[in-house]
Amino acid sequence: MKISEIKKELKSKKIPESAYSINKVKEESLCILKRKEFFEIFYYERGLENNKISFKEEDDACNYFINELKSWF
Repeated sequence: MKISEIKKELKSKKIPESAYSINKVKEESLCILKRKEFFEIFYYERGLENNKISFKEEDDACNYFINELKSWF
């Protein structure tokens, strides 16, 4: 899966858009970004990147991101 495909997948699973952010940092949301050669996922709150995890492979990052959000709802 590619980052560009995540939003469609999350919509089909009825995950609210307010819970996540794709390719940008947004307050009080789970974010996924490509930084240099890594894909990073973290919860952004009060200016801090919390519980950051990095992946080399885009597919692994996307699957983790989707599964993490599914576990919240």
